[in-house]
Amino acid sequence: MHPTAGLLLTFCLSLFASVNAGPYARRKAHSLQNGQDAIALNAKFESLTPTSPCTTDSEVACINDQLARCVRGHFDLIPCDVGLVCRASPKIDSPGMTIGCVKENRNTKRTPATRALHAIRQEDPSQTSLCLDPAVLSTGFENDGQGDTTNPPQVQSQTSSNNWINFCKTVNKPLTNGTQIPGGSCNPAPIGVIPSVDNIPSAKIIFPPNFETLAKNSTFTIKVAVNNLETGWATNSNTTFLSAPVVVNANGDVMGHSHVVAELLTGFGQTTPTNPKLFAFFKRLELPAVNGVLSTNVTGGLPAGHYRLAVIHSGANHQPIAAPVAQRGAMGDMVYFTVI
Repeated sequence: MHPTAGLLLTFCLSLFASVNAGPYARRKAHSLQNGQDAIALNAKFESLTPTSPCTTDSEVACINDQLARCVRGHFDLIPCDVGLVCRASPKIDSPGMTIGCVKENRNTKRTPATRALHAIRQEDPSQTSLCLDPAVLSTGFENDGQGDTTNPPQVQSQTSSNNWINFCKTVNKPLTNGTQIPGGSCNPAPIGVIPSVDNIPSAKIIFPPNFETLAKNSTFTIKVAVNNLETGWATNSNTTFLSAPVVVNANGDVMGHSHVVAELLTGFGQTTPTNPKLFAFFKRLELPAVNGVLSTNVTGGLPAGHYRLAVIHSGANHQPIAAPVAQRGAMGDMVYFTVI
C-alpha cells in the first residue's frame, strides 16, 4: 500500500469511529424516521376531504393545502397565508413531526419531508466525507462469481475492494457530472435504493390498445396505468442527469417518473432492430398520476404508418430503476398501432 493511502485509510477509520460514537449517531435514527413518517403522513392527507370523519378534537391534518382541525366529528378548514401550504414536516433534533403552514411550491407536495431527509444526510459527516465508511463496504464485490456450483458457468465478474469509488479513473470517458453527454460518459453516482419484489414498478398502456387504428395527424391521448411507482418526481435533466441515487418513499415505492416513446416501423413484420436515436414522439410524464393513470396528448397526431409505443420508468434523476431479483416481469409496457 502507498504510504499516502495508508495515512488516508487511518484517518478515515478514525473519523468514522469518532462520529459513530458521538451524539450524531444517537440522533440519526429518529431524524431519519421522522422524515419517513412525514412522507407517509402527507400521503395519507392526500386521501382526506373536507367531509372526512375525525374522532378527537385534538386531531390536526392538512386537507386541500389548508390546515384542518377536528371539531365535533368533522374537519374545519383554516386557509394558510398567501404563498404557504399545509404539510407535515419532520423535526430534526427530536422525535416527532409538526403539522402546519409552510412555504412550498404547490406542484411539489411532499418536499418538506424530502428536504428534511436531505438535510439529515448533509448533517451526517459521512455524507460529505471523501472517505468510504466501512459500514457500507460491500465485501461481496470482491467475488468474481466463479466456483458457484448452484449456477452453470458464468462470465467472470470484475471485482473491487473499495465499492468501486474510483472506477471512472479506469476508463477513458468524461464524467457524466449531471449532464447528458451523447458521446458517452462515466457516472460515479451509486445505483441507490433497490425496491423489494413487492414494490417492483409495472405498467400497462390503456390507450392506444394493441393494434389500434388511428387517423393520421389527429390529436389523441396516451394513457398508462402504473403501479408501485410514486410518480411526479423529475429533476432538471440538463444539470442533474444521473447525479443522485434512486430513493423510495415510506411504502418502499421508487420516487420517479415515466416516459412514453413512439417509434415508426416499416411494418409489424419488421425484424431489424430499431434505431434508438430516431423516434416519432417522446414525452416525459413528470406530473403525478391521477388515480394511478398517467396521460399525455399527442398534439397533431402522427403521420400515417406503423408504430411501436413503449413505456420507460426512471428514478427522479432520470436513472434506470434496478430490480431486487434477476427473474421478474418487465417494468414497462409496449403496444403496436397503425395510423392511416
